[in-house]
Amino acid sequence: DDAVVTFPGQPPPNVFTGKEQIRTWQEMEFANKSHIEGSNLRVAGDKLTWTLKGSSNFFRELGIDSVDGTAEAVIQGGKFKSFTYTPNQESLAKLEAGSVIAAFHEALNAHSMDATLAFFTDDAVANFPGQPPPNVLTGKKQIRTGWLEIDFAINSHVEVRNLQVAGDKVTWKAKCSADILQKLGIASLDAMGEAVIKEGKITSFTAAIFPPESLVTVSLITALQEGANAHKDI
Repeated sequence: DDAVVTFPGQPPPNVFTGKEQIRTWQEMEFANKSHIEGSNLRVAGDKLTWTLKGSSNFFRELGIDSVDGTAEAVIQGGKFKSFTYTPNQESLAKLEAGSVIAAFHEALNAHSMDATLAFFTDDAVANFPGQPPPNVLTGKKQIRTGWLEIDFAINSHVEVRNLQVAGDKVTWKAKCSADILQKLGIASLDAMGEAVIKEGKITSFTAAIFPPESLVTVSLITALQEGANAHKDI
């Protein structure tokens, strides 16, 4: 009844005490369609240790196929007294990177300036290849004025998909929408993103419209509308 389940290094809640809390954890695992594979079981007295590979919808949404680590359990009277699962360093780095990008886009879509800027290091670099200059922004001040203030003003929204994590690098695909695009008759633009995460912060960020011809289309429509409006004023 007083068993403890612990997941060091994972986002809270990561400690569950007693059957009621453990049931809550299990319900989350079942809802996320989690799957585990164990190997290399070792027994020392009442303690069991083994290698564990876990996968779930939660991990997949973060761009992580599976998380590898070590599990440890203490058995008393034929029941679990404690259970601890510790991801290895590589998996922890992936969890951190994927979680940072997921949380970053939540703040970005909420148009929360302070929360969004907090994800960047002071010397972070944001790149927007193919877009009109300035399309390379260095430091939080430039990122704020050259990107975020503009995007928030046009009510931009980013829908992230296909998140993939490799070490400290995260890549993803996205659909980007904004009021200005709606006025041009464009529902959204496809984009590809990449970020490097160090100690829980974004050090570099790149977002490129894909295919690049989409930017040409937007520029052409804008130019045509501006020309039409100018003609009306004559």
